[in-house]
Amino acid sequence: MQLKFEHTFFLIRITLYFSTLLAHIYLSLLSFIFGFPILMGAFSFSLYCLFLVL
Repeated sequence: MQLKFEHTFFLIRITLYFSTLLAHIYLSLLSFIFGFPILMGAFSFSLYCLFLVL
């Protein structure tokens, strides 16, 4: 039971990591269209999410 719980937690961490990565790529593409400050905001936000996950 404990092993199954840890496996589920690991999957949740991987899912959060990849969704953060996808969000960062999406926001970076938007920033290329709309301007540079959004890129810095997206980068700092993705770093913040990564620190939360790790």
